[in-house]
Amino acid sequence: GYGRVRLYSGTDAGLIWEIAGPTQGASFGSSLAAVGDVDGDGISDLAVGAHLANAPGAVGCGLVRLVSGASGATIRDRRGDAGGDHMGWSVAAAGDIDHDGVGDVLGGAIDDDDRGESTGSVRIWSGATGATIRTLLGAGSREVFGWSIAGGADLDGDGTADVVVGAPYFTITPASGVLRAHSGATGAVLWTAIGAGTYDGFGSAVAFVGDVDGDGRSDVLVGARQPFTGGTGYAELLSGASGARIHHLSAGPMDRRFGAALCAAGDVDYDGVADFAVAAPEAGVNGAQSGLVRLYSGTSASTLHVYLGAGTGHLFGSSVASGGDLTGEGGPDLLFGAPSEPAAGTNSGAAYAYRGSDLPPPEPPAPRDPLEADTVEVSLSGQGVQRLVLRAGAEHAGRRFVMLGTFHGTEPGFQLGLVHVPLERDRYMRVSLCVPWMAPIVPVCGQLSADGTAEVEFRASLLRPPVFWTGRTLHHAYVVLGDTRMPIFVSNAVAVSLVP
Repeated sequence: GYGRVRLYSGTDAGLIWEIAGPTQGASFGSSLAAVGDVDGDGISDLAVGAHLANAPGAVGCGLVRLVSGASGATIRDRRGDAGGDHMGWSVAAAGDIDHDGVGDVLGGAIDDDDRGESTGSVRIWSGATGATIRTLLGAGSREVFGWSIAGGADLDGDGTADVVVGAPYFTITPASGVLRAHSGATGAVLWTAIGAGTYDGFGSAVAFVGDVDGDGRSDVLVGARQPFTGGTGYAELLSGASGARIHHLSAGPMDRRFGAALCAAGDVDYDGVADFAVAAPEAGVNGAQSGLVRLYSGTSASTLHVYLGAGTGHLFGSSVASGGDLTGEGGPDLLFGAPSEPAAGTNSGAAYAYRGSDLPPPEPPAPRDPLEADTVEVSLSGQGVQRLVLRAGAEHAGRRFVMLGTFHGTEPGFQLGLVHVPLERDRYMRVSLCVPWMAPIVPVCGQLSADGTAEVEFRASLLRPPVFWTGRTLHHAYVVLGDTRMPIFVSNAVAVSLVP
């Protein structure tokens, strides 16, 4: 057949559009990726691979077709350089590598022979123009470099999205497989990871899964499907910054081809750390090659859930992807493919959408006041301290602040330039501003941090004489100064009661 791509509504699974491949036998749709809004219509577009597509004089050169997410119309085609390259075996979003404001596109040609038989290559195209930005080449014969690809995350902190590429080698080649991270800016190799044993097929699948180890860089999940070792496969979570192993995930005894497909899952268990899914499409739990997908915690690598194929030969989990929030409940959902399920005839296939969790997402935290205190009462004799946290917001990062105080309450307050200060002016406020080194607020003036926060203290030991202050209640607030040193923001007032 011609191969087809169908776009379905995430709301009700209704068909939005359907397109067919350019020719019969091209394997159109064998790879697929959303690549962002390339044509500027506000809707994400798609890259579709057809790795057996032909061109005049180049049988099997392969094809990557960029299509409109709105209509399915072809935006442009890009083909392999020579016959047998099989461009389009893999496709992925690259992120905006050329910094033109439009997402770029990755395509893998696993049988590119530029450095020997089936070395493989990955091409990076401009999403805006289709021009080649860079070509990444495998290192040696039969690597099939480009079997799996992922892009869009900045691993080295240079502000440009980087690329990871799997090269699992021919199944008959005595090699373990390799994963390489390449700089998006230069193409240089950032780090390399290799499989644990010969014929492992390490690099069979790869995905960026988000920052699991908390270093500010997205981490990388890679599969090793172990096609001919007698093993059932494994997956490893690697540091995006260095390639060091974070977690090793072993397959169950019936999880054949574990690691053949995998994906980011979002924060399914709502613990603040990204989770991920790994598939074993030939697992035999519900019959031979029925397939399964395991969902893992990013924090502990423990199994959160197991999704099972419905019957023998369905190959459930041959493809997996994060579905975003399909249900509108706020939590991440997941998509799984079962290409041999006889849903509408022999090998007609099926796609499933699952909730990542049956639990609703937690309620968002309540908004925090711009000024908060750790206590509302301090002792004069015990030289108590009230600690105050200023949260003016990131939009005020680096600006100067001034603390104001009163022992005459908050009403009606007074106007100071464009802001209304919720404090009554009195002698305490004037002395604090005129003689700040004598004020019980430390510091009276300061600078907000890069996230618009600061900390100050109210120290009862600096109040003189204590007998005058005993039993009184003070209130404090702060103003943030703009470029002209006039107030542009004022906080709420916070009280502190003074006890003996």
